Amino acid sequence: PQGQCPGVLRNPAVGITVVVADTSYSDVTADKSNNPANTRGCAVSAVTITNQATRVQGQLSDGTSHGYTLHTDWSADDGLAALVGRRFQDGSWGKTVVGSQLQTCFGKGFHQRLELHSFEEAKARLDADFGLN
Repeated sequence: PQGQCPGVLRNPAVGITVVVADTSYSDVTADKSNNPANTRGCAVSAVTITNQATRVQGQLSDGTSHGYTLHTDWSADDGLAALVGRRFQDGSWGKTVVGSQLQTCFGKGFHQRLELHSFEEAKARLDADFGLN
């Protein structure tokens, strides 16, 4: 499980992007009155893959909209989307785009630390192995 939105890993060294979209445990505190097995809550994401791009759009467990488009030609990505799936100096990863900010995620066990960053702030924190070319 990836939390409340798909997890992405982009490896600039080999030019590969991996998207894992299992969000089945996005909100384990969700209301279970209609479905005792509900661990997703209101979080939902649609992943659309074409020859030129992968688009992710949806809503997080608190109802906030998120989304981005990753192109097969990475240079076509907009600034924030280009940071999704990249690792940062503190070990967190670019998770999704929320409004005009990048949401990063640091996970340890079943706990996640989510933070929002501007493009400039996030770009300055990129791990050198995952930098923008």
